[in-house]
Amino acid sequence: AATAPYDQDYAIGIRYQANVYSEKNYFSSGIKYSYSGNSSNHGTLWVVDDEDASSKNGKGIDSYDIATTAPFTPPYDWTADETTNLPTTIPTVAGAGATIGE
Repeated sequence: AATAPYDQDYAIGIRYQANVYSEKNYFSSGIKYSYSGNSSNHGTLWVVDDEDASSKNGKGIDSYDIATTAPFTPPYDWTADETTNLPTTIPTVAGAGATIGE
């Protein structure tokens, strides 16, 4: 609802000592900020090929650090979809009734 206290202000919160690995995310104009930090306790953000169309185009509270190298290596393999395809792919494979892997 438009009156909710957290009405789509940001997509990814980088909070107290968090290490966030953000790869090939698509942020639409339906949110204000793609990322938001915490003014007193910094986390670290690693970004790889995100596409940002958020209405404020980027940071909310900018109290987080940008990593120059990946903060960790995930213990599994994956292949991320291309960000240009996400606005049409996600509605077809996510949400109630979606079947993973089809």
